[in-house]
Parts: sequence; structure tokens; C-alpha cells
Amino acid sequence: MIFQPHIRKASHGMMVAAIGILLPCLIAGCEPIPEESDVESERVVIRYQGRPLADVRVGLHGDRNGPVLSQAITDDNGQAVFRDLPSPEPSPYFVTLESVSDGGWILDSRVIKRSRTKLELPPFSSQLVQEIELPSGSVKPL
Repeated sequence: MIFQPHIRKASHGMMVAAIGILLPCLIAGCEPIPEESDVESERVVIRYQGRPLADVRVGLHGDRNGPVLSQAITDDNGQAVFRDLPSPEPSPYFVTLESVSDGGWILDSRVIKRSRTKLELPPFSSQLVQEIELPSGSVKPL
């Protein structure tokens, strides 16, 4: 019996603390706060018909046929965030794109090549966020 009031008091205290932590989140909305490293990270934004394209693996190469130096997959905002870029950076980066989606579409590399869309990027030291707009017809339904 002696321990029950102590347990109730601790439980009440934990409940008050939990409400104090969760209440502002419920009132203001629970959007995740981006990590500071993501805010200023090097990234490539992939767009198709002006809209972001998710689930694309973006590979960065130092030579046109060289090995992948760094890669990332685009999120729902079409952003591929790179955290492991080489130093010094090559100039330019050569870019490869690959669909990793099971959403019923695939990238058509023949359309991208024929359109002469430039899949080269300058070093991120000159521009942290870079964009690639894919040409019309480069995304095909399966």
C-alpha cells in the first residue's frame, strides 16, 4: 500500500509531461522538422512535365562511362539528396537515371537520349540545388 500513492503520482507526472509534449504538436501540426544537414545538402531535383518525379535513382559519375561516385533516390518532392560526394568534385558530373518505382511507369532512356537532354551537372560547390527536366515522352506506363 505504501508504494501505490507513489506509483500514481509518477504515472500522473508522466501523463502531464506527455500531454505537455504532444499538445503543441496537435495544435500546430506535426510536420517533421528537416534535419539541418538536409536543408543545405547537395541535391538534384527531377521533374517531368513540370512536376516532381519520385522514385528515380540518380547516379553521379566522374566520367561518362565511369563508376557511380554517389547516388540517391528522389523523394515525393523529386529531390535526391547526396551526402557522400567525392572531394574534389569532378567537373562535370555525368548523370544516370533509373526508375525504382513499382508505380506503373518506367523511364525511356531512348527518348531522353534523342531529345539531347543534357545529363551533365556542374559541381555542387557552384550550385547546391540542381534541376533536370525530363523531356516529354520519357516516362512511359508499363
